[in-house]
Amino acid sequence: MVFDSQWFEQNQKKLLWLLNTPIIKYWFRWCLRIRRHDCTSRIIKIEPNKYWFQDENIYVDIRTHNKFSKRLYYAFKPFWYLLHGVDFLLNRAKFQYNFGFDTLTAYPDASSGGTTVDGVVGRVEVDETFATIRAGAGNGFDVTGTEDYFCGLDATTTTDQFANLIRGIYTFDTSNLRWSEVSSVTLSLFGQGTHYVGLSATGGTAADIHVVSASPAANNNLANSDYGNTGTTSFGSIASGSWSAIAYNDFSLNASGLANVAINGITKFCSKLSWDVTGTFGGAWLTGASEAFQGYFADQTGTTNDPKLVVTYTTPFIPLSTFM
Repeated sequence: MVFDSQWFEQNQKKLLWLLNTPIIKYWFRWCLRIRRHDCTSRIIKIEPNKYWFQDENIYVDIRTHNKFSKRLYYAFKPFWYLLHGVDFLLNRAKFQYNFGFDTLTAYPDASSGGTTVDGVVGRVEVDETFATIRAGAGNGFDVTGTEDYFCGLDATTTTDQFANLIRGIYTFDTSNLRWSEVSSVTLSLFGQGTHYVGLSATGGTAADIHVVSASPAANNNLANSDYGNTGTTSFGSIASGSWSAIAYNDFSLNASGLANVAINGITKFCSKLSWDVTGTFGGAWLTGASEAFQGYFADQTGTTNDPKLVVTYTTPFIPLSTFM
């Protein structure tokens, strides 16, 4: 949804003016369902799921999900569609000005039980050849970690055998894209800490990180069986030497990645080592060594470092029922 934390931050002054200006504030607070018994004081900050207000002290009213984003969307839906139409026409005319209503930015929900999820699945704590660990059944998953491998491979102390093979899975709510034509997609993963290259440090080819398809059993949770529910067609990749361990890493997805976007549902991706995609271990085995890309997941506080999907799209036709 366009009304994410970044949108609220960019438009904070305008929102606070609407929330605090005499007369107007009563109408706008009613649109957001901020009732008199919720708050009669000056609102000093608002985000997708909370707002701060001040009298003698400062208070915060926190909701369980992004209620204020949804209320903005549904209360002014015809207006947003009008702005989207203007964006579409300006883009066709190659003007640089843009209201930003032809892009959708989505993040996975933290933990499980929401609409979407992110986390890792793997075959772990074994002692197997690469072919066996890659084709075996998943026996571990995590949906609550704040940071982990986006994908990784750990060697055991047994020559040419491995203990852990990890894959990341991310689901995004893209149901608001109905009737739209997707023109570009960027999946961004925020690196953290060390990028491990121990299995290619002494020879062989370093593993790159790829984005492929995923089909977890649930949209909002992971299971051991999801380890096998991942694809082998690359939607985009980042070379090992280009990975940032302190910032977002952007995957510009190819035509197959665009086709993977569910324009009226939940879009799902998986991150894998290139060796895992091709089925061939290309490194140089070293006892206890690792090859892994590590970073932040949605359970990290806020969305600043969360996995992020940005979809650019056009809506050539809007049914009249949308405005009814």
